[in-house]
Amino acid sequence: MTCKVLHDRCNTACIFLQECDVQLFSPSGLIENPIKSAATSNTQSCRVFIDAPPAFRIQIRALSVLNNTDTNSTYILIRDVDALKTTIFRGTRLFLWSSSGSRAEVEFHGEYQQIKGMFRAEYSYINPSEEQPV
Repeated sequence: MTCKVLHDRCNTACIFLQECDVQLFSPSGLIENPIKSAATSNTQSCRVFIDAPPAFRIQIRALSVLNNTDTNSTYILIRDVDALKTTIFRGTRLFLWSSSGSRAEVEFHGEYQQIKGMFRAEYSYINPSEEQPV
């Protein structure tokens, strides 16, 4: 595990990155669920971190969700880091999610951590004054 130090106006935080964590800095791109190796602990989840410039928000549009399990243990959790708000997505329904701040964390649980490509989405920075992707 490595520590990624995050700084903002009020706080400094250390997030411990797992082997399967991914950090995204581009203004737009694709998200695919990262998977764990066999040696990784089952208690930790795989995450995707998206950091936009402070003046922007983040939009995530699900393109493909291949979750055919009937269990509550396979889900996607999206955290709006600046607003301290979390949304959970279960099942196969496509979604459009927008942050109120400039940082988002997408966390994968259950089978999403074992099978590559179960979740695909596109993300983009949104300019709040124009409400259009950058």
